[in-house]
Amino acid sequence: MDKAYRFNFYIDADQRVLVVRLIGAMPAHDFLTRLFEAYDTVVEPWTYNRIMDFRRFRGLLSSADIAEMGRRWMAMAPSDCKRTRLAIVGSGLDHAAGSPAVCPNVPNRLVCHFSDYHLARDWAISTDEAAEPGDAGEWAVIGADHDLSIQA
Repeated sequence: MDKAYRFNFYIDADQRVLVVRLIGAMPAHDFLTRLFEAYDTVVEPWTYNRIMDFRRFRGLLSSADIAEMGRRWMAMAPSDCKRTRLAIVGSGLDHAAGSPAVCPNVPNRLVCHFSDYHLARDWAISTDEAAEPGDAGEWAVIGADHDLSIQA
């Protein structure tokens, strides 16, 4: 069965980082299903920092899809868990890189956008909490018409 997309999931237990890499035109429903199936394979995934690599993704995640991802994450993670980092990597992102933010709907994750994977990884494994902001409002809406759309 040859699909037009791939979903790769890596666990770096030493650095406490989960890496999700999307390749091709993966439908949003399939992405969310595979993402949370992958999280189910990890003991306490909310204790890991995460990297989502969209550089080779050729699909569309609507603001509703992103909100659903946040709802499912919050339903899975305990309310008192420590804040972790989520690095979003994509060459087509029009959000400024290096500006971490906390979404009020998902307060236990700090999100930052990058166009370079290595910078994203460095940030995700960093233990420097001095630069982490407090709640900064919305973070999740990227791209045109409030959708994450990464095109070639």
